[in-house]
Amino acid sequence: MKIAWKQHLTGYAFIGPFVLGFLIFTLVPMFVSLYLSFTDYDLFSAPEWAGLANYKKMFLHDPKYWNSLKVTFLYVLGGVPLRLLFALLIAMLLNTASRAIGLYRTLFYLPSIIGGSVAVSIMWRNLFGDEGV
Repeated sequence: MKIAWKQHLTGYAFIGPFVLGFLIFTLVPMFVSLYLSFTDYDLFSAPEWAGLANYKKMFLHDPKYWNSLKVTFLYVLGGVPLRLLFALLIAMLLNTASRAIGLYRTLFYLPSIIGGSVAVSIMWRNLFGDEGV
């Protein structure tokens, strides 16, 4: 019985940091933002309860909200399937048995390799370069 209790305590000790971080950085901000969405709050004064007035204003009187929904659905219904189709076509091209498959793969991965190297070199130059000092 004592060994099982120690094992449980060890498990709780290992999962404790995640649970604590999840509570502090995820659940608490979610509930605070939910509460603040029902208030009139401007960072300089105490929140005043507004009820559903903020949601009524957003759903019925804010054209930016409906425009954002339109753009989001356009992206989800148009952009995501096209990107998936393009990714599938590239994957099928890179997986074919061809004499030039090495060239295809090299040309496909070369920008990612060069781009990372260039970014790192610019970072080091900016950190340790003496120009502009």
